Amino acid sequence: MKVKTLRSLKRGDHEQMRRIHALAEGGEDWRKLLSYWLPTTVMEPNDVLIERHAWATYDPHLPVILNLALGSLFADPPVMEGIPDDTWERLEVDCDRLKTSWASFFRSRMRDAVLYRRAWCWVEAPRTAEAPATMADENAVLAGVYLRAIDARSVQTWSTDATGALAAVLFYDCVTETVDIAAPPVKIHRWTAIDAVQIRRWEWRSKPEQSEPTDDDDASEVATIAHGYGQIPVVMYELEHDQWLGGRLHDPCVAHVRASNELAWTIHRAAHEILTVTSREKMKTPTVGTLQWLQLHTYQDGPADKAEYVGPSGTSIDKQIELEEKAKVAIYRAAQMLHIAANPTAAGALQSAEAKARDMEATALLLESFTDGILDYMTEIGKLIMVVLGVKDADVKAIGLRGEEDKNPKAWLESVALAPDLIAASPTAAKLLMTKQASVLLDELDSETMEQIASEIDAYTNGQQPGSGIKPEPKQPEPSDDAA
Repeated sequence: MKVKTLRSLKRGDHEQMRRIHALAEGGEDWRKLLSYWLPTTVMEPNDVLIERHAWATYDPHLPVILNLALGSLFADPPVMEGIPDDTWERLEVDCDRLKTSWASFFRSRMRDAVLYRRAWCWVEAPRTAEAPATMADENAVLAGVYLRAIDARSVQTWSTDATGALAAVLFYDCVTETVDIAAPPVKIHRWTAIDAVQIRRWEWRSKPEQSEPTDDDDASEVATIAHGYGQIPVVMYELEHDQWLGGRLHDPCVAHVRASNELAWTIHRAAHEILTVTSREKMKTPTVGTLQWLQLHTYQDGPADKAEYVGPSGTSIDKQIELEEKAKVAIYRAAQMLHIAANPTAAGALQSAEAKARDMEATALLLESFTDGILDYMTEIGKLIMVVLGVKDADVKAIGLRGEEDKNPKAWLESVALAPDLIAASPTAAKLLMTKQASVLLDELDSETMEQIASEIDAYTNGQQPGSGIKPEPKQPEPSDDAA
């Protein structure tokens, strides 16, 4: 099959997923898209654009929000009921033959869903070259069932049946094969199609003179395997559009990237005032000395040449600071269930108690739906594992996670709402809040750590350097009427 045919089979917005991935990862992935984050302005010279991109930086807020959400959801590990004990004990600590625990595996799948809206999991059993000779051999093979993650960005296309259930999926990946350590490795570009009956794969292998396939190259079909499960061994988890944090945060994050870099670029360009020379003679060039002196001309019949420094008033910079702060706050507000659309007055940084309560109530629905959704996803995969093991209609259920023990999203919401200021105020508290529920876990810390956190926050609120450990003087109690 032609490579261009396989490449043309695409569904979904892959460019948007690429941008969301860059916002989540930062680093080189982010810098590769500088032309999108910071597009060229009208009449901007190319050398100025290159300099502006070289100065560009990224302040990643999306990973903070993502870690807060995942830390809250997976505060307690999930447990599968209905899977044989020996199989579950193995899957719990190593579910993908890469030493990844069940909880870590599904935390990553939930991360995919939150970022890209969909998460994919392939349930596999080890294949043997020969058919098992005995039932014991067959059971040994089936007991080795494992999970394989499919990167959401690699899924080319998929189809559903009349009921809306997943019917087939096609995904692309690239692996490196090293036959001879002294020779260049071979890159294998693979397209894998899975449906309810079989697994098909096409490959294109790199050559010394060509590392990437062209559209006109042929990808060879290397495998067609009938899996025999009676259903597709891939499970897709898809969030509702209003649950998709990655899509919701894309525009606010891009807006903040542009606002913060525009502010930084303006300050950079305005850091040095411009020397302006006013001369009576047309095209008269002042004499410049090597020790930074400037010789001007004087005239008998009028004023002399004039030199002065000219700089921006600062008004535009103040406005840009305000816009950058609003863009940052908008990111954290967009992470919540946006009741602000109906109540714009609650969008300020200082919220009333009523506005906060409404946020918490709305966010409760979001986090509970996340919890219910990922547990249903695990349950569906657990049932598929039993199908692979030869048991249909097994009574399998996933339990655990924060949703079963603590449906209160107050800690996560308050952490998100306070994160911009809290990160600046207390690195210790920020690190803890990214992984734990503040209201549940901070009270259980040792007194020394609690004092350190309190000291940092107190120092911040008093305008002192965070982390200095300087505690403000305690306020003296005011005398009571009885004492008077």
